[in-house]
Amino acid sequence: MASPAFSAYRLNHSTFRITENSLLTKSSAENPQIYLKFYDALIVVIDTGSARKPDDKNITLRQFIETVPVAANDGKPLNEGGRREYTLVMTHCHFDRIGGISDFPASTVVCASSAARSFLAPATLPAHSLCELVAIPTPTYTPTLFLEDGETFPHVADHETPLLVVHTPGHTPDSLSLYDPGERNLFVGDTLYENTAMTFPMQGNLQAYMSSLDKLLALVHKERDGATLAGGRGVWDVDAGSLVGYVRGFMERVLNGSAVGVGKGESRGIKVIEYGEGKVSFFAPERVFEDGRKALGFAYTSKP
Repeated sequence: MASPAFSAYRLNHSTFRITENSLLTKSSAENPQIYLKFYDALIVVIDTGSARKPDDKNITLRQFIETVPVAANDGKPLNEGGRREYTLVMTHCHFDRIGGISDFPASTVVCASSAARSFLAPATLPAHSLCELVAIPTPTYTPTLFLEDGETFPHVADHETPLLVVHTPGHTPDSLSLYDPGERNLFVGDTLYENTAMTFPMQGNLQAYMSSLDKLLALVHKERDGATLAGGRGVWDVDAGSLVGYVRGFMERVLNGSAVGVGKGESRGIKVIEYGEGKVSFFAPERVFEDGRKALGFAYTSKP
């Protein structure tokens, strides 16, 4: 019997985490984490999953949110009857983040990073979203709001706390994170996580990635009581400073040659390599690591 398409859990007082059980191929699966931040009249939906539902009912993300009872919400749907409006934020444009956009009304505000608008162009989106790679249709959407680095959004009542936008390119040029100062939650998409390999596509940029990790570290270190990191997969309740610091240190060891990689053959004629340490690992085309070393001044050449 197929697994339910979605499962929901309370993350904190104002936020729910939804796990999508999404099968991509017979041999692998993606289980994206989707986050819903509740305001009085609005729900900010952080990523929308891959839209590849394995259950017989083929329920969509929006249908799940509006119709399926959730134990952690007193047995009620998260947004019964669609009473609250939605704002969608894409942490980046990969297929497992943008796949559910079409579930929502056409009038829904869709947000993306302002840092790489051309990366989201319709002509290149099939490749940049990796939809071509996994052989699925590319969702059609146009961002209606481009979020600037350092801005706060959405516009909410005075007694509510908006989110802080943090541009975090590296995994992709359009990657962004969101910080909720009220709950001390840092939503990072696929910028970092653990328990499964952090994958960089050909468009990955490790110089930008290291700068993004430094920016996140500076942000969480301002919090006297710490912050919790919620990733796009793998983690949702770990100490943000500890994980960001560890991932940054490990990537530096990868780039300076202290860590040894393992060749993983070729994908579409491109050599790929993986570096692992404990619960953290990086998987990318060999060229992405080499370009990062050159940009950051490391002379080491990987020899898995």
